[in-house]
Amino acid sequence: MLLGRVVFLILLLYPLLSESGPVAEREINSHPVDQPIPLEIFLLQDPENRLGIADVSDPSMQDQFVPLAAGDRNQGFTKTAYWVRFILPPSASDPPTRYLELNYPSLDRIELFTPLPQGGFQQRVAGDAEPFALRELVYRNPLFVLQNEPGAGQTYYVRLQTTGSMQINLRAWIPEAFVEHASSTLFGFGLYYGVMLILALAAAIALFYLKDLLFLYYSSYLVSYLLLQLMLNGFAFQYLWPNQIWMANRGLILLMALSLIFGMLFAGRFLRVLEHDNWLRNLFRVMLILIPLGLLLSMLVDYSLAIQFMAGTAMVVVLIGLLASVFVFLKGYKPAGIFLIAYGLFLLGVMISSLVYLGFIRYHFLTINAIQIGSMLEVIVLMLALVVRRTSALEEANIKLRDQAVRDSLTGLLNHGEILDRLDEMLNTAKRYQEPLSIIMLDLDHFKQINDRYGHLIGDKVLIAVADVMQKTIRSADLCGRYGGEEFMLVLGHTNREQAIELAERLREEVMNITIHDATNVMVTASFGIAVLAPESTMDLSVEELIRHADSALYTAKRGGRNRVNIV
Repeated sequence: MLLGRVVFLILLLYPLLSESGPVAEREINSHPVDQPIPLEIFLLQDPENRLGIADVSDPSMQDQFVPLAAGDRNQGFTKTAYWVRFILPPSASDPPTRYLELNYPSLDRIELFTPLPQGGFQQRVAGDAEPFALRELVYRNPLFVLQNEPGAGQTYYVRLQTTGSMQINLRAWIPEAFVEHASSTLFGFGLYYGVMLILALAAAIALFYLKDLLFLYYSSYLVSYLLLQLMLNGFAFQYLWPNQIWMANRGLILLMALSLIFGMLFAGRFLRVLEHDNWLRNLFRVMLILIPLGLLLSMLVDYSLAIQFMAGTAMVVVLIGLLASVFVFLKGYKPAGIFLIAYGLFLLGVMISSLVYLGFIRYHFLTINAIQIGSMLEVIVLMLALVVRRTSALEEANIKLRDQAVRDSLTGLLNHGEILDRLDEMLNTAKRYQEPLSIIMLDLDHFKQINDRYGHLIGDKVLIAVADVMQKTIRSADLCGRYGGEEFMLVLGHTNREQAIELAERLREEVMNITIHDATNVMVTASFGIAVLAPESTMDLSVEELIRHADSALYTAKRGGRNRVNIV
């Protein structure tokens, strides 16, 4: 949902996949131009966080390291420190410069230990718990420069620790390969963020001109999600808050919460959930209260618990959004169908990326960028959905205006002019096909006395109640309108004399059973006059003549004591 994109928050356990996989075929030093150097990585856990470089580099500890399989890169939320050992393959180039990239920018502290010629190790530090200025190279992911001796491989150690999700994804690069890879990657990110920013600006402009809160929620959601993506991809720490350690860590929770809040507000207004008083609206309201409360509490508790709480909340929001869109669509609201399509596009991207990560789908451009492609298509489709919804709203408004022009403002029945026009149409059809047609004139008895005794507000309630009785009693093809004052007209197609009398008698009894709660002593009765156009008699009656006959029958019923049915 536009709201579907929050599923990505649950995938914080996964490394970013948008930069993996070969594209080019040319090679430098036997490696494809934009493919990292293969590394054999070994892992050692330090649950008590007590091991140092002297401990892990000791020959007696080497058997403690276990090979890191591709599927084990995600260690989840843990306070355990991890030691990584790898051997950088020997190089025939001169100088033998290599780059080591940690392809997950949200790790708190990264300590690289490089071997020194005289023995021992040099410690180098990075991570989002350290100021960005300490990094050796200005890049969104932690990046270190390695110098190998020509023709020799060297052993390196890396210590990783974080309060968030532990992702162990190390890549070594030939400098030329890294530059080409980074350039193509940045182009893709620029396209992705550019589309989202343009849509956010378009929504802001639409808000300025249309004054519709829906566009405010949409643009706010895009901006908060855009900032969240910038943070997850390392750009926010590089460009927006390089020295704000708190924001580099806790800011992720804040942006997740904002994305969820604006996403729910957008979905609720788009799907019209917030416009109706039902269980779904109450569910949305509960979540809109719980998310800010959860955000406040998350600032006071352990970060790993806070991020897991927010990820779990995101899952609940996704389920609620899916439930709401399906529910509203099944209720007949067509724009919800486009909302579901947008939602499905992003979920498809999530599924493909997960399958790539698990090794079930091969890496190529479409699969490694499935989340970005899916979310970009989602926001584009949602902008289309906004246009469709806006068009639908205008059409509904026009229909409502046209309906108001032909209906009585008090009772909602057809007004005097419209009921006569419809009668003329139905009368011509009945004459053409030699079919019966009946009209019933209904006039409330002693209505002036009701107004004088109980007041006009009670009188209006009586008129509304009578109109409601008529609409519930007649068939869908029949018409009823307010002819004037307390007088009503019913036009009944394909209705003969006996059927008209039967309907009028049923209506008379229903009117007698009307109860006005604010005036329990009000007795409501009505007199009925019926006129029939019958094929077996004359078919030359005009609208005016038919009404005159019904009026004559009505006044005969009045003179006969009221609360009765009379027919010409």
